[in-house]
Amino acid sequence: MQATSIVTHAPAWVWFLLTGLLAFGLMQARDRLVSLRLATVLPLVMLVLSFRAVVSTFVPSADHVMAWLMGVAVAVAATHLSGWPRGIEWDAHRQRIAVPGSWVPLVLFLAIFALKFAVGAATATHAAITGDPAFAPAVALAYGAFSGVFLRRGIAMWRAVPSRIGRLQPTA
Repeated sequence: MQATSIVTHAPAWVWFLLTGLLAFGLMQARDRLVSLRLATVLPLVMLVLSFRAVVSTFVPSADHVMAWLMGVAVAVAATHLSGWPRGIEWDAHRQRIAVPGSWVPLVLFLAIFALKFAVGAATATHAAITGDPAFAPAVALAYGAFSGVFLRRGIAMWRAVPSRIGRLQPTA
């Protein structure tokens, strides 16, 4: 099957999703103030969606789950060691997290979209690569890694909030 045929036969919602991801990614490129709730939601949503993609696309197995977990862990560790993300600070006056703009989320959104589209096309067309025993674990590893980068960013946002533990404990 030709690439143009795959693209033209994709459901319309796929292109609306791509448009939404582009818009959301472009918003991430600007400096902005973020609530703690929003800083928590995106990483959790990305974790859930990537895990769901692994277990719904492939026959669930411990190997696929372990590959996904390894992707998350390696990405969190690698981004932490690199010092990314930088410049996240608490804005005490507004009680929000000041997040510098970054193109990384847009690149990640597009990479995830491209990978998910390619995996969907490969499985729909029964491409030979889908029969390779390394295919599903490699995809699971990639999905986990993408989510791990978002998780690391969320952790960095949480760490910027002062006294976060004190506020979560009940007062006497």
